[in-house]
This record gives sequence, structure tokens and C-alpha cells, in this order.
Amino acid sequence: MNYKTHQERQAVFEKARSKNIVDVAQELDMNLVKNGRTYTWDLHDSLVIDPNKNIFYWNSQQFGGGVVKLVQTIKACDYKTALSYLAQSDVKAFEAVPEKRQQFEYHLKEHHTIILATKYLKEERGLSDDTVAFFHEKGVLAEASYTTDYEHQKGEPVVVFKSIDNNQVIKGFSAQGVWRNQTYGKREHLKRNQGDGLTGMMVKIGKPPTMVTATKDKPLTVVAFEAPIDLMSYYELFHHKLTDVILVAMNGLKVGVISKLVANELNSEVKEELKVKALGMIDQRENLAERLKIVLAVDNDEAGKAFKDSLDFESISVISHLPKQIPGQNKTDWNDMLRHIKVPQSDRFQSRLTSARQKTQGTTEVITDKHLQR
Repeated sequence: MNYKTHQERQAVFEKARSKNIVDVAQELDMNLVKNGRTYTWDLHDSLVIDPNKNIFYWNSQQFGGGVVKLVQTIKACDYKTALSYLAQSDVKAFEAVPEKRQQFEYHLKEHHTIILATKYLKEERGLSDDTVAFFHEKGVLAEASYTTDYEHQKGEPVVVFKSIDNNQVIKGFSAQGVWRNQTYGKREHLKRNQGDGLTGMMVKIGKPPTMVTATKDKPLTVVAFEAPIDLMSYYELFHHKLTDVILVAMNGLKVGVISKLVANELNSEVKEELKVKALGMIDQRENLAERLKIVLAVDNDEAGKAFKDSLDFESISVISHLPKQIPGQNKTDWNDMLRHIKVPQSDRFQSRLTSARQKTQGTTEVITDKHLQR
């Protein structure tokens, strides 16, 4: 597109970015799934569209933007091509509608047993009975029915990972379907998240100090994961070495989850809007920063590494503890590592399996000496 003046170019840009992002996404053949106040893309559920702000954010890729950026991303085109596409689109302009923020309420109908949840976690995720029982006893894991069709009152069983704060209030949950269904895309399982988005599934191991009682020699240690199942897998691999730490699942790569957790350990009476900024404020106070250690046990991929680099703190200790990359893969998470070790393999892969076990044992020593020791 050729523009005669800067004003003409600016007018085209303003018209393009004012398009309704949900309508544009659908025009781009993106199948969106309603998730509370936002939408997720069924092919990559870490891509979240906020219709109230008319923006998107791709958590796993650590970027986002408005309508123009979405077109660039989905169509893999440059800025000018995206503008041209939107200029020719019939999608109407975005109109902001004030929405009253409602407090999350937990309404899932939990089952009396966790038989189906345990079967899924054992057979498909490689977790042990002891690990499943541990998290169930902690109150953060349950089995429930999730309604997928309100009109016909149809649903399916799911594993529920609860996000509970220090006051034992459920702030949200992640639901993982136990039945395979190809309509859910490559994951083949229902996956839903609800809640405030900044409280993840959290488990305290031992008696971790708070930010008030922590010291430089014994800091509050937070180990953060991208997903609850990765957290559980990590626990199974290293539970005998974990002492006085907090494990938390971010449901993506969200520094706000870590920040809110730390803020609650420092002073739960802090205003909610300030909690997501807590790490930045703590980093500026050396006497507080030295009492905190963050271990990023995220996926071993480009997004996970970029997330570490994005946490640009001067005083807070941030350490990565990534799973060893499985040969032939460009992404490995902690559940991949657990299953790689536990699932029987053919003879031609036996030596590779042995090597993986040795490496993981070596990693256990690393986490003992470097990551979790005071």
C-alpha cells in the first residue's frame, strides 16, 4: 500500500487496529474457545485473546499485541501486508463494553473418588499412586464433572488442579479431561482454566519461611512451573530432596503468579493490583531481595529460556532448572522427562534410557547443591 502523506498512513493504521480482534481471529479461521472473560485458540491454548481490551497475548511465546500483530502472527506476513488485509476486511470496529469484574466462584461438582483421575495420571502421564495421593491429600487435586454442553446437559470427567491461596480460598482451577477426543485438536483432551489467572496451583513442602521470617542463609524458595502436571512430575523425581520450598504452577509463563505468591507471603493485606508488581518492588530493596530465591523449572525450549531472560532483576536470585533435552526433540518438559525415564523402551533405546537416568540422577545432585540448599 502506498500512502501520499503521513496522515493518510496514520488513518489507515488507526482504522486497522480498531477492528474487533475476536471477529478478526474468526475471519482468520482461528477456532476460539471461551474461557471466562477471555478466549483461547484451540490449536495453542496459551494464546489468549482479551475481547475487553481488544488485544491478545501468547504466553508460551512471550509476546502479544493488537489486531495488526495478530494478523502478522497468524498469516506469517509483514506489517504492510497485515494492514492491507485489515483495510480490505469487513470486520466492524471494536467497541469497549465496561464489564463488572465478578469474584470467582468454584462450582465444579466433585466426585467422591479420584479413580478416573488416577488412571489418567498413571497411564498417560506416568505418575505414581503415591504422587497422586500426595497432591490429593494436599487438597489441590480432585476429580469432577465439567459441563461442555449446557443446552443438552452434557459433560465429561476431568482432573481438577485447584489454585488455593493461604487463606484456603479457591481462586481458580485448571481442568484436564481424562477422555480422548480428536475434536480438541492435537492435545486430544479437554483443557480449561478459570479464575483470577494470577493464583496457580501451589503446594508447600516442609515448612518454608515467609518473606518476613526468611533470611539470606535460608531464603524463601519458590520453584515455578508452566503446568500442574509438570509440577507433579518434578515432585516425583525430586521429592526426597525437596525441603522447605513452595512449588507453584503458573499455567503458562506468568511472572505475575510468582509475584502474587511472594506478595502474599510478605503481606497478604497488600492491594491486589499491587501484588503483581511485588517482585519489582522487592528487587529494589536489597534487604528483602536477599531473602528470596526463584527457581524456574519451566520447559526446556526457546520460550522457557526467553522467560528467564525477561526477568531482569538486579538483586533477586533467579535460577533455571530445566529438564534435560530428550534426544530428537526441541522441547522437553518435566512430564516428558518423567515418562522418558519410566516407560519401558525397546532394546535399541536401552542405552539412551540408561544415559537419561544417569543424567537425571546427576541433576538431582545439582538441585541439592545449587538450587534448593540454603
